Amino acid sequence: MRLVEPHRFRAILAGIFAERTNYSNDAILRLWWREGLKEPVAYTVPPDPIAFIRRLLRQDESVWLVAEDEGDKTIGNFWLYEGTVSAVLQECPAFEYYIVEKKMERLICENPHGLASTIGSAQTLNARFQEDQYYTEIL
Repeated sequence: MRLVEPHRFRAILAGIFAERTNYSNDAILRLWWREGLKEPVAYTVPPDPIAFIRRLLRQDESVWLVAEDEGDKTIGNFWLYEGTVSAVLQECPAFEYYIVEKKMERLICENPHGLASTIGSAQTLNARFQEDQYYTEIL
């Protein structure tokens, strides 16, 4: 896993904001995105969020990890990393983070309270979540 270069940082985050949130570029200053995720959104509280996320994505898939870090950045509240799902998930517990597929077909979020959310096409969400015993709802 590696930190995304500064010259790519803003453009990638702007693309994520446009594709997967209802926020404009000011989302970089927000602390959390989950209130502004584009529908459809699915929510669940699995007993093991990391195992749950592993089932949603291929482990060798290259993704972006957006990590919330209030107050420690000179530009915005997020760090942006690039790596495989497997490498990214090793770094995730204990803070709010977002995993974004590079094609931007899906965004997956987990917060420190174990709430997992994912957004993508309704068809994909229904297929994935209805198979899961911890499925809560799709809005």
